[in-house]
Amino acid sequence: MQSLIALFLPCVLLSSALLAHCPAVAAEPPPPEFQKHVANLIRQLGADKFQDREAAARDLEAAGPAALDQLRQATKSTDLEIARRAADIIPIVERNAEIAALIQIVAKDPESSKRWRAAEQLGYHGKHAAAAFPVLLEAVKDEYPLVRYAAVMALARVDASRAIPKLIDIVKGPLGYDVLACRAAVALGEIGSPAVAAVPALVEALGSKEKVVRREAAHALGLIGGDHPKQVSALLKALDDAELEVRLRAVEAVGRMKRQPADCVPALIELLKKQKPPQGNAVLQPEQAEYFRAALQALGQFGSDAKDGVPTLLEVLRIKNYINGAHLDAIAALERIGPGAKEAVPLLQDLAAGRLYDGVYAEKAERALQAILKPQQ
Repeated sequence: MQSLIALFLPCVLLSSALLAHCPAVAAEPPPPEFQKHVANLIRQLGADKFQDREAAARDLEAAGPAALDQLRQATKSTDLEIARRAADIIPIVERNAEIAALIQIVAKDPESSKRWRAAEQLGYHGKHAAAAFPVLLEAVKDEYPLVRYAAVMALARVDASRAIPKLIDIVKGPLGYDVLACRAAVALGEIGSPAVAAVPALVEALGSKEKVVRREAAHALGLIGGDHPKQVSALLKALDDAELEVRLRAVEAVGRMKRQPADCVPALIELLKKQKPPQGNAVLQPEQAEYFRAALQALGQFGSDAKDGVPTLLEVLRIKNYINGAHLDAIAALERIGPGAKEAVPLLQDLAAGRLYDGVYAEKAERALQAILKPQQ
């Protein structure tokens, strides 16, 4: 029971804080003039002209929580257009009120746990919470680390284009900024290709002393993509990082560099040759097996451009002992390569016919054969 209380207490506290800050909770009814104005706007929701209906909807959204009671009554109108539009406006007004309350909490609440949760919630609102950007920018300097981390992620979600320069500055930040730099790299990766301006900073971050920064920088570079001249070379260098988690992110990222097969495919083939166990001895440590499979999957991502890897993939399939799914990854890669993998047809036919490995891979091999042997248009 105590663990459940601990889990939900921050949410309860945040809900209480929202009620305290939210203008929807008003003891006093709105003045008569306001109510009359809202009533006129609600009637206008059923106007003959589309432009008038749209204008009324916008004005009712701007009227805020004080209009909610009348809008809820309007959902019962016999005019179906009024009822439908009122029902559509209510959640928008409620959302905007929640965002306004969350902004106040992040900016002014003395309790760090509430500021943290509020910053997180603003991020979940995405572009609807664009008005929170200045407050979140200040929250990046909050004394409480979790508030800073939540603010960094929220910035990217509420207004990515404005957030990118700030996130780049954080990635390039001074020593001691390592965890925040890690979160900024995650945020840039989440933004994806629009964050291409961050590539040089992320490439530099691959040289960080902190493995978490290197890991997330590699991951972000893969998600952003692009063809920056230093991007692929830095990722290929990271394939030899001392930390497995960095190498895994790097090899996944290399698999996304589909516009640069000339550099990536040979590197992946060489990596597989170095990692592959000797014939007849398929014993790989779990960490090695994970990295080996990631390299197979990355090679497959290059499709027909990975045809030079077919001999290496066949070697993998000839290893008799099962290597944690490596056979399946090799077959999938051959399927993606397609007609360029005709060298693999005899072995795949044996697999499809059940003559190897007790037919375990028959279905996958048959699908790969169909991709390889399909007529080229």
